[in-house]
Amino acid sequence: MLECLVLNQLIVYINEEALLGPTVSGFRKGHSTTTVLLGIRDALIRASSRGEVTLMVCAVYTKAFDTVQLFRSVVCKMHSLGFSKHFLLWMIDYLTHRRQMVQIDDRKSDMATVEFGVPQGSILGPVIFNLYVADLRSELQCDCYQYADDTTFYVHSKPCDLDASADHINRTITSLREYSESCKLALNPSKTHKMLISTPQMARYHSLEERKLPIACGNTSLKRISCTKLLGVYMDQHLTWKTHLDHVLSLSYGTLSVLRRLKNLAPFRVRKHLAESLVLSKVIYACSVFHLLPAFQMKHLQRRYKMHALDLS
Repeated sequence: MLECLVLNQLIVYINEEALLGPTVSGFRKGHSTTTVLLGIRDALIRASSRGEVTLMVCAVYTKAFDTVQLFRSVVCKMHSLGFSKHFLLWMIDYLTHRRQMVQIDDRKSDMATVEFGVPQGSILGPVIFNLYVADLRSELQCDCYQYADDTTFYVHSKPCDLDASADHINRTITSLREYSESCKLALNPSKTHKMLISTPQMARYHSLEERKLPIACGNTSLKRISCTKLLGVYMDQHLTWKTHLDHVLSLSYGTLSVLRRLKNLAPFRVRKHLAESLVLSKVIYACSVFHLLPAFQMKHLQRRYKMHALDLS
């Protein structure tokens, strides 16, 4: 209950002082994964309409919530954000002197002091992490979106200026590495990838598939991918959403085949509830992001779903 009261006051102060930018969407009222996906999608579409391509990097951290340096880093950042002395003293008391143990069956480990990581399962933990990385955007100096520990940044340019964009991305990655090291966050270069997003026509005309883009994170060269799973939605380099549709249909068919076995064992009301919660929820997740599907793809999706749904009735 105390954490809920503190959280309400925190949210009021954060909104009044605009401590979190509009591109930080995790654990915020009125924001969601769809907010991030729509922002990125709209930026990519606007760039394509201007005849530009987008060089995008999806940065991945390793156990970001567990590597936060509690006392020194969190409190110092909150002090720089203007929190009062009384609140900082309360936060120090809240974060420090925490202990944990591990129990497996009847065996218990010794108690150990927790010096890193936001409190697991706490109400304030997600907001503390948001404040901890609130200054990341200003360090990168490029368009970026943040959702918890997922950070996506990108640069638009004409196809002839791709080399300059690659240099810009390399400088941004260097800034990100320096920022991560100062904040004790472990950036994972092997899981951080790059994408070159354009229309199919631009890709053919400018031979973008064969274009070499030397981008590295430290000593690790970033792998170029044609499709990435971003916050539960598969986004490909031409924004066709075909991979995402195939994935959703595959999951839906698998679930429907199991539910079909219950046709004679459960009433229609139960089958309908199961289909809505287990299948329809997957179909409509972030549907506003890929609602710009070509008409034939949308009709195909609707026809296949209705056909399998009718089998349950």
